[in-house]
Amino acid sequence: MTAFWKKHQIGIVSGFLCLLLAIMMMAPVLFSFSTSIKSELEIMISDFSLLPEEPTFENYRELFSNSYSASYPIMRWFLNSLVVAVAQTILTVIVTSLAAYGYARLSFPGKNGLFGFLMATMTFPAVINIIPLYKICQVLGIVDSPLALILPGVAGVFNVFLIRQFMASIPRDMDEAAMIDGANRFQIYYRIILPLCVPVLMVVAMFAFTGAWNDYVYSRQSALRLTDEWAQIVQRDYNHPCIVCWVPLNESWGVDGIMNNPEEQSFSQSLYYLTKALDQTRPVISNDGWNHTKSDMLTIHDYDYDRGRLKERYSSLEKVLPSAPGHRTLYAQGSAYGGEPLIVSEFGGIAFRLGKTEKGWGYSEAESEEDFLRRYENVVGPLLESPLVQGFVYTQLCDVEQEINGLMTYDRRFKAPPEKIRAINCPHEPKEEESP
Repeated sequence: MTAFWKKHQIGIVSGFLCLLLAIMMMAPVLFSFSTSIKSELEIMISDFSLLPEEPTFENYRELFSNSYSASYPIMRWFLNSLVVAVAQTILTVIVTSLAAYGYARLSFPGKNGLFGFLMATMTFPAVINIIPLYKICQVLGIVDSPLALILPGVAGVFNVFLIRQFMASIPRDMDEAAMIDGANRFQIYYRIILPLCVPVLMVVAMFAFTGAWNDYVYSRQSALRLTDEWAQIVQRDYNHPCIVCWVPLNESWGVDGIMNNPEEQSFSQSLYYLTKALDQTRPVISNDGWNHTKSDMLTIHDYDYDRGRLKERYSSLEKVLPSAPGHRTLYAQGSAYGGEPLIVSEFGGIAFRLGKTEKGWGYSEAESEEDFLRRYENVVGPLLESPLVQGFVYTQLCDVEQEINGLMTYDRRFKAPPEKIRAINCPHEPKEEESP
């Protein structure tokens, strides 16, 4: 055993480390699949678990159903992403390998200086290229077409550098022998160099594919479009009596990097001031739920259903400000609380089915009317007792499509007597004496 260990210890340790790394890489994939076969209710209310309590493929059946596909053609979206990613990957391998071949195997005036300049461009942030790339696409006439998604990412400098370094390690004797046999430069590239570069080309292909697949970023074009649309909305609905507050952004939709991205933070602030310029009579919330920048109220989305945690969280500013009920901080980086009224603008979300045939989900689930009222009191009570909370908005008044977390059903029938709900909302209100 000792002799075997001494002979193979490097291989055994390397194999163990590779196995451990493979498990770490596969864990998110396995967890994603496990989550996909959980019910929506289990996903929302259960603690972390790798295996589902009751596996179900209902999510997949719904995903590919005709009714769901009509509103959300996910297969079409998937194929769009696949076509763009595959096309960009193929073109990237071709273009970057040709460029790398020129730098690695050919001689021409200024080659080293040009290659050094090319390497220097890698120090520039990628966001700097967005506007020039857009202008180029505009000149080529490919804006709003798949080519605008494919072509800009084809000639990556890092990929050229990676392949060039690999090609430079191949002995030049092979080129000279091929030229003696009558091969031209392209034949040497295609028949000799390219087959030897398969390992590095596979790496570049993986980089290109994953980069194209995940290429979704906040853009200035989207900011311009939303700004124009938002101004029209405010002007159109200025006199509507039902609007009490303007909310241009909700839960960081469209600005997912607002926590740390100064550009997205500035966009959020610009919508706040634009709205104030058009309407001084109503409060404005820059980003409802979390990651606020500039808002007239600190609004929080908190679907915790534990009475003790809620009571503790909203007992003081020292407890609530550093909290992250939606796994997001209340303020974006660089912004801070300035004494604004604190509103819990979304909470509760208690699912309660009156009929066994009803399908849907909530953030917690009640089994009976009594259980529903108890759970409702557990989430409302701490907010009423809090010295900080100036108001709250329960989610929600009535069931909506797949969400069965309303106080009423989809057809506006109360799930519990309204007088009992009122008694929870107004605990200090004197009760009416029952008539004899």
